[in-house]
Amino acid sequence: MNRIFATLFAFFLLPIPLLAQEVENVVTVDFVPGWRTAEGTHMAGLRISLAPHWKTYWRAPGPAGLPPAFDWSGSQNITDAVLHWPTPELLDVNGMESFGYNGSVLIPIELSLEDSEQTAHAKGHVEIGVCNSVCIPFTARFDMALPVAAQRSPPIIAALLDQPLDGLQAGFAPVSCDFRPTGKGIRIEAHLPEAAKIAATAGAIEFASKDVWIAETMHEMRGDTMVFTADAIALGTAPMAIDRHSLRLTVLTTNNAYEFIGCQG
Repeated sequence: MNRIFATLFAFFLLPIPLLAQEVENVVTVDFVPGWRTAEGTHMAGLRISLAPHWKTYWRAPGPAGLPPAFDWSGSQNITDAVLHWPTPELLDVNGMESFGYNGSVLIPIELSLEDSEQTAHAKGHVEIGVCNSVCIPFTARFDMALPVAAQRSPPIIAALLDQPLDGLQAGFAPVSCDFRPTGKGIRIEAHLPEAAKIAATAGAIEFASKDVWIAETMHEMRGDTMVFTADAIALGTAPMAIDRHSLRLTVLTTNNAYEFIGCQG
């Protein structure tokens, strides 16, 4: 699916080809080795540095964006990778709203290991999308040893601290949601009470399932409640199953961001 999306992304949004040297002048990607955590995982990071006015995408960029997609197939002593996403910005890319980052971003990556007392080796590639007046897919390869003895990285720590806050721990009421069938799938409405007091400006609805595509999340105030609406469409032929406990709502505000996992009926 990621390869298909990357192809469509390039076909529709790239009117002229860019030479390899021109692409390299736009974006550089490097793997930050990080450190071994007390839990036995390894905290590393992916740093994306962009030329002025260029943008790249968050994990749920919206219908027009391309989120980073990793291939870890050459790695050793690594069993899983969890990305800890810094708070995104609301972007305007060719007249379309997207979530992503301007200039540069460092994405912490927590790696699970087969043996936490041994060196790990991260080897593979990542596919990202970058945009300015044109949008292009870009592939960067990484090949790095991750030793047991390593110092904590201040840039990775700063990126971890920049994640959205847990909305419930911040004292907000739980999100409630309604589901209604449409001709092509299901329409989701997520209701966030007391949104006025945090100056909510935008939001994104996500599901854990990779078999569900979520269209652009719209929002409007209804009294003191902000209502986020998005259409969910099944990618395969199987009937769509929506688990309200896996719904993730990320809310951007004028000063911060909040994340809510799950919703009430």
